[in-house]
Amino acid sequence: MHDDLTLLKIVHEQGVVGGMQHFWLYWNTRWTALLWINCWYAQWDYLSPPIVYHLLTLLFMCGSFFRVLQSLEKKFLIRNLSFLERCTYSVICFTGLIAASYSIGDTWFWVNTSAMYGWNLGCMLYALAILLRARKNIDYLVLPLLGLYIGGAGELSAVMLIAISIVLFSGVVRIKQKIELRNILFTGAIIGGFAIAFAGNGHEIRSAALPDIGFLQMFMRGIYFTFKTICFHSPLRIVITVLLLLPLVTLANKQSSITLNWKIFLRREVLPLLLYWFVFVMIHTCIITKLMGDYGPPRAWSDISLLTMLMISWLVISASNYALILFSIKPIMMMVCIALAVLCIQQENVLSKYSTALDERMNVFVKVDRDKQRDTLFFDEIAPVYFLHSADPGFVDNAAWTGLKIPIVIKKRNE
Repeated sequence: MHDDLTLLKIVHEQGVVGGMQHFWLYWNTRWTALLWINCWYAQWDYLSPPIVYHLLTLLFMCGSFFRVLQSLEKKFLIRNLSFLERCTYSVICFTGLIAASYSIGDTWFWVNTSAMYGWNLGCMLYALAILLRARKNIDYLVLPLLGLYIGGAGELSAVMLIAISIVLFSGVVRIKQKIELRNILFTGAIIGGFAIAFAGNGHEIRSAALPDIGFLQMFMRGIYFTFKTICFHSPLRIVITVLLLLPLVTLANKQSSITLNWKIFLRREVLPLLLYWFVFVMIHTCIITKLMGDYGPPRAWSDISLLTMLMISWLVISASNYALILFSIKPIMMMVCIALAVLCIQQENVLSKYSTALDERMNVFVKVDRDKQRDTLFFDEIAPVYFLHSADPGFVDNAAWTGLKIPIVIKKRNE
């Protein structure tokens, strides 16, 4: 809320590009995400950007999964689908990704951060779909644009993708598909977008406000946060995600009739993916610990969410080939409904607490502005909005509220 209003005010004063430059110089250097979201803030007076923006986000993400499914069909990794089936499975995949997210609200429904995390994941999925299919001339334009957005919108995603590219390009890990020019252009664009973000003066200002830890401390904290993420934050999300993605079992190219063999499935499919996932989580956690001095807000773990969702999807499809999933459609749908119910209850509890506090806070602002008897409010007079940074009085900027055209000064009593 605070960041959204601040961005709204700055965009109205300095324009789309000027607003991006302001944050690039003074705080947030994620320039591609800022350019994108500023385009929406610039239309605030003409339409209802949050509603339109969120609908577009849903379409963009479902479209990214739609393209991935198309590419997998052409690789004969899944069966051929009709248009309606592809749309249905795309929605199922996106639902699974939402369930795997460590902070659903921040990643997908907070306008400001969704451009940096949610849309970043969508760009990676579109890039994956392009890299999986046969080469087309349009790839040489689209992939650099996607790479530029990823590099400029998410430093963690950029660092992880650059590291993976270096490993693949160097031949440390052998892959069947040869390295093409489009792969190099995509990686180069990520590096370019990341370099522009890293060069911003706001990066130094923001880094100075965060703890500076050494390599040993980074490694120790990284190990601790890795096991905390795996053992505490992930289990329930993984269970819910598995249940939501069970319908993907029908995507298998052909279902095997071989005798159930859990040992082969565990050895060939589950254990290797679990090892890759553990290594990814550990590297990701160490990097974020170094950048932030801590393991950061849950929305910063969105790359782990995407990898978790993709791995679970692949295991569900693979399980069908091993004849390990022999459920009828009714039990599957019952488990999906249960998972959705649990997810909705969790989100309703968080949302109701947030919306109630936000309503109380906004009612205070409107009442004071309507009465015209005061132009100042103290922090202890307004309700804290939980799980938002604005719950911290020191983080609130008075200028933010001018985005609502309510000129009220908010300060501490001892100021």
